[in-house]
Amino acid sequence: GSSQDGGGHAGPRGNVPAFLTKLWTLVEDPDTDPLICWSPSGNSFHVFDQGQFAKEVLPKYFKHNNMASFVRQLNMYGFRKVVHIEQGGLVKPEKDDTEFQHPYFIRGQEHLLENIKRKVTSVSFLLYQQENRLLGISSAAFVLVVEMMRMASDRPREEARRSACRPLLQPAPLPSAPALLSQAS
Repeated sequence: GSSQDGGGHAGPRGNVPAFLTKLWTLVEDPDTDPLICWSPSGNSFHVFDQGQFAKEVLPKYFKHNNMASFVRQLNMYGFRKVVHIEQGGLVKPEKDDTEFQHPYFIRGQEHLLENIKRKVTSVSFLLYQQENRLLGISSAAFVLVVEMMRMASDRPREEARRSACRPLLQPAPLPSAPALLSQAS
């Protein structure tokens, strides 16, 4: 890759995972533009010719040449595939062009990278999935257990919220008959 500025802005890279730093370098590198580059808006990036990208570019930056692994990593960090209306399924895209987007992955805004967090649930889910296969627990059962644990951890907060709102929700006492009569006169 080309390093024009030698990585002058050392700030955010300390807290940024290697995958994101490499991805940023990859998208920024003009030498890789025929296969991966920013969209014109700078709010997303394109991967062209996935086969060639996986074979030629991925091994230079990552320890593999597997496009599916690369996409899985993107998903783990919350990147989303951009689907255009004309790609709704009926019209086959002209060229092999996949576009990915993340609200904190924006051209010229490298400092935002530290806001991109790996989805902990998906990682722990994958680990538990492997563990649970050994224990014979289905993925569906695991999802239910996780959901029940989440609900249980939310309960104290929910109770506190309810008790804080309770005085507001109490109906106002109705005026007594003598009070109504004195207002009428």
